[in-house]
Amino acid sequence: MYIISLCYSQYIVSYYRYFILYKFLEVNFFKIAKIKSDLPIMHGLFIVIEGIDCSGKSTIIRLLKKILEKTLVNNSENTNNLLQCDLGITSIRFPDRTTGTGKILDEHLRKINILNPRTSHLVFSANRWEKEKKIIELKKDNIVLCDRYYYSGIAYTVAQGVDVDWCKMADRGLPKPDILFLIDIKSDVVKDRKGFGSEFYEYEDFQTKVYEILKKVTLEDNAVLVDGSLSQEDIVEKMKDVIMNKLQK
Repeated sequence: MYIISLCYSQYIVSYYRYFILYKFLEVNFFKIAKIKSDLPIMHGLFIVIEGIDCSGKSTIIRLLKKILEKTLVNNSENTNNLLQCDLGITSIRFPDRTTGTGKILDEHLRKINILNPRTSHLVFSANRWEKEKKIIELKKDNIVLCDRYYYSGIAYTVAQGVDVDWCKMADRGLPKPDILFLIDIKSDVVKDRKGFGSEFYEYEDFQTKVYEILKKVTLEDNAVLVDGSLSQEDIVEKMKDVIMNKLQK
């Protein structure tokens, strides 16, 4: 009888031990699940970075891509993070010189076969339309960093004397950026940078016109101005802060 009573007591102790363990795990599991469900979930973004020639766009995008990958990618497993992230980071640029229209534009920019302003404008626009579906698809699960977009198309053609309303028509319907940055730097600064002057539009007086028009058309679309005289690291940090704030909304 004593043995039976002892076994029963041990059974009761074991039962309550496992019951307490179960309740502990249950409570903490739902606590963690609630924390994760309350965290803002990131959605893809289409981010455009504009600027005149040799303003540093390509370098900034390369550095920004690296810091975003380090900050965001593969962090969703850590419940201490402020954000859940399953997004990739990718980049595109315009013009894309690998396509049919891009090859025409490459010859135009390298001064091999120069097009008149209206023709070149429409070919630049067609080059962007070739990527319309790709941008929409990429944005579903990526932060897409775009080097130039239709704002440059408008500014460069208007600077050649074409009506701004005509210039805007060709790109109506293209995906709009979620964030638009303008690297704010003037032509008298970039003219001394390596590579300036090698292509069709790269001369100081013309870039001065482009700068004024580009600033106007981007600000009309709520562009974030970033001081182009800052160090590359500071520019990237400012852009990253804007992007992180957008992701948390």
